[in-house]
Amino acid sequence: YLSSNRLGNIHRAAFSGLTQLTQLTLYSNPLICDCQLRWLMETVQDSQSKIKVYGVVCKVPAHLQGRDIVTVTRADLNCSTQAN
Repeated sequence: YLSSNRLGNIHRAAFSGLTQLTQLTLYSNPLICDCQLRWLMETVQDSQSKIKVYGVVCKVPAHLQGRDIVTVTRADLNCSTQAN
């Protein structure tokens, strides 16, 4: 449960050692939906993922503000200035 923690980004490696993790709750965090968060988008959208993720709503960029990450596509992510 990581709701309301002012998280803007979550590195992929943050959960790499948590093999028993099955649920991740992220409500009320100002998430930056960019290439660095692509791994989470893919996890949320993967129907075979063993981790269920709740409350992932983009704060920025403006064109994604208020959107649940379930509805975000790779094309929506601004990756032009960042390394993949």
